[in-house]
Amino acid sequence: MVGKTFGELTVIRQAERNKHNQIMWLCSCSCGKEATVNGAYLRSGHTRTCRHIPTHCKWGHLRNPDNLYPNGTCKECQNIRRHMPETHAKILIQHKEHYARNRTRRRKEMRKLAATLKLEALTHYGPEGILRCCWENCTVVDTDMLSLDHVNNDGAKHRRKSGQRLCGEKLYRWVIQENFPDGFQTLCMNHQLKKQLLHLRSRQT
Repeated sequence: MVGKTFGELTVIRQAERNKHNQIMWLCSCSCGKEATVNGAYLRSGHTRTCRHIPTHCKWGHLRNPDNLYPNGTCKECQNIRRHMPETHAKILIQHKEHYARNRTRRRKEMRKLAATLKLEALTHYGPEGILRCCWENCTVVDTDMLSLDHVNNDGAKHRRKSGQRLCGEKLYRWVIQENFPDGFQTLCMNHQLKKQLLHLRSRQT
């Protein structure tokens, strides 16, 4: 055994037997430390280091804080596995199975989230921060009948500039993320139509 290498351990000499009368060996580790190891563990491959924190993962990637997740998993290894065709196909199957099992609950959660976003956006752009249509003397407060309106009728220009099809839930999410920019108001469906008719008539005269 003396002089043989097992993993990162090199056997120096035989040490005292343990309490079970098993043969122990004094080994030098690649990190510079010495460790006393059971001979059976060395031969079986059970023990290959002095238990020091490895500087590299199993596949040779450096184990520094920037390359490790909180649980100690190597980020580079995970990234390689994610981009392997068989891994990608497996992940897609798992996602589909998870969605199939939780479809009803997930849809309820998404509808609830969409309603929350809509309520927050419509309330902010309502008159004086109140959930209501901004048209004069209009008292509609039903969220199903209210929506966001571009004050300057520049919705198409806004969509082209943003590069997104901003409507419905996407528009509510966008205005919240952008900290409620100017140029919007809350209108009911009737007054959305009324505003559009007035705009068209103004262009004809």
